[in-house]
Amino acid sequence: FPGYLRALYRAAKPLNLAAMVGTGSVRIAVKGFAAGRWTAEEMACAQAMIEEALDAGACGVSLGIMYVPECYAGREEFARLLRPLGERGGVCAVHIRGEGDSLVASVREAVDIAQLAGCALHISHFKSCGVDNWRREINKAIDVINVARGAGLDLTCDFYPYTGGSTALTTMLPPDYIAGDLAGALRRLGTERGVAAFRDSISRFYPDWDNFALTLGWERIIISSVRHAHNRQYLGMTVADAALRFGFPDAAALAAHLMHDEAGATAIINMSMCQDDVDTVAGLPYAMVVSDAIYAQTDTPHPRMFGAQPRILREYVRERGVLSMQQAIHKMTAMPARRMGLAGRGELKEGFFADVLVFDPAQFRDNAVFGDSAKPATGLQWAFVNGVPAVRDDALLAQGAGRLLRRRYNRQERT
Repeated sequence: FPGYLRALYRAAKPLNLAAMVGTGSVRIAVKGFAAGRWTAEEMACAQAMIEEALDAGACGVSLGIMYVPECYAGREEFARLLRPLGERGGVCAVHIRGEGDSLVASVREAVDIAQLAGCALHISHFKSCGVDNWRREINKAIDVINVARGAGLDLTCDFYPYTGGSTALTTMLPPDYIAGDLAGALRRLGTERGVAAFRDSISRFYPDWDNFALTLGWERIIISSVRHAHNRQYLGMTVADAALRFGFPDAAALAAHLMHDEAGATAIINMSMCQDDVDTVAGLPYAMVVSDAIYAQTDTPHPRMFGAQPRILREYVRERGVLSMQQAIHKMTAMPARRMGLAGRGELKEGFFADVLVFDPAQFRDNAVFGDSAKPATGLQWAFVNGVPAVRDDALLAQGAGRLLRRRYNRQERT
């Protein structure tokens, strides 16, 4: 991690960059994709890696409990892993284990981890997925959060202003199919027996894993990014429609082909949420705005890559009044800067760094939409990065005004 920060420091940066250390990267570095519990020696090595990253300036630790291989660990193991963070009073940002049928239990798990580790908690892209869960489970999960906050846990969350999410197609692989060997699972998907086993594994529900093949359906999952040119024909189509159009036996067969052929590199958009739930989260006083974008080289990205923040100002403020202008800007500036411990950022204040956007609220807008998503926003009159003019009237002026941002910790303090 210190080497990564040194590389970032040397690179020309168009904007300010800070980094968290991911427990998934740490686990893969220490024990690969193996499904077993941490040994004492492995845990000590992993804790040392996290401690080194925090001392180098990581602004926190991120957990991806939904993803392989982190999904194989339980709350006690995560709490032990996060001990260096708790000692420094830092924040862990958690992609919870499940956002569908297991949403409430997954939020409770994240709360338990943070309480055991003695660290602050931030739930990443807080949402409720699955048609049967809409307008119900999000409110139960908010109740869990409010109880934890009332008991003294420093807990926040973020959201993005869309009803579709984006992730890797490999998230459709059940953990028991992967069995601690992702590379092997991807190889098996290139065989008839492997495809049949995959088809069987996604035909049933799991208590601790979201099977979107059932709770959403392949007709709600859009292919958004591929590595190989010969797979570009599937871009922008749902897996179900593409399978039918190009002669695959079913959607599972096409998904297996893509995961095998692209070694897991395919990205998808899953239309998994309802607007009422997104609005509910947006209105929480402890919820911040995030893009959660996957910055892939593709003509069909999730529209949030180009439009998340201006969409908030256009739709959520001007058109629907979900937030006031002041609330929206606060959720995109001061709140996240404070949450990540980035001193001198996020406010228009004497002595702070001049990271400033100038725009007419009636003109600044997003243009990226599902189906036509690679379109930049328009109406930005000025962008200053550390006081340097970087954008004027939507035209790029400078590309190297950004800085590497590091967080400094005090072991005696708690956030």
